[in-house]
Amino acid sequence: MPVIHTSENDMTRKMVDRVIRVSYLRDVNFLKLIPIPCLFFSLLISCSHESVTDRSVSKATASERAVGERIFSLLNAERVKVGKKALRGHRGLNELAQKQANYLSKNAKNGKASTFGSNNRAYYAKLRFNVENVTELATATSSENTASEASVAWMSSPEHRRTLLQSWSHTGIGVSRGAGGSTYITMLLGVTNTAVPRSVTPVGW
Repeated sequence: MPVIHTSENDMTRKMVDRVIRVSYLRDVNFLKLIPIPCLFFSLLISCSHESVTDRSVSKATASERAVGERIFSLLNAERVKVGKKALRGHRGLNELAQKQANYLSKNAKNGKASTFGSNNRAYYAKLRFNVENVTELATATSSENTASEASVAWMSSPEHRRTLLQSWSHTGIGVSRGAGGSTYITMLLGVTNTAVPRSVTPVGW
């Protein structure tokens, strides 16, 4: 059985992203409202050298993309069954999810997935993409039928099923295979009413 988690990475992220984020906060006079631990962990994660490898942190292989697309289809089918609108793929959320999945595939131990840092990714998604209420799911599996195994595991868990069937509008899915044989999947869910990049299919891998 896969290990699943619910929510609460890197010098390769261009410095301008952090400058924009900090400048925005200063301009609207929010810095004084942000707890120091939040800023510390945000900088810690964004500056971490552990996720800098010869493989781009935001890219997935063709087979990993295929798994992500399959998970996207399977979970949307479950939503439609109960009268919920199908989720739309979001380029920004896909990038964040893929970075986390890549990080997990290189650093997670014993095939255990984690949503550590999810609050920072949610905060970044709100500032950069105007996607709110971002929730994160993570799972790891060594099954060859990765997409089905992950989808069934999430939908079989009352807590995860309830989360997946809420009224989200957009999602991003990251998939990364680790050297130990486990595949790590990160899924971000959020809501936006603005014209940010979106599609009825997964985009941005």
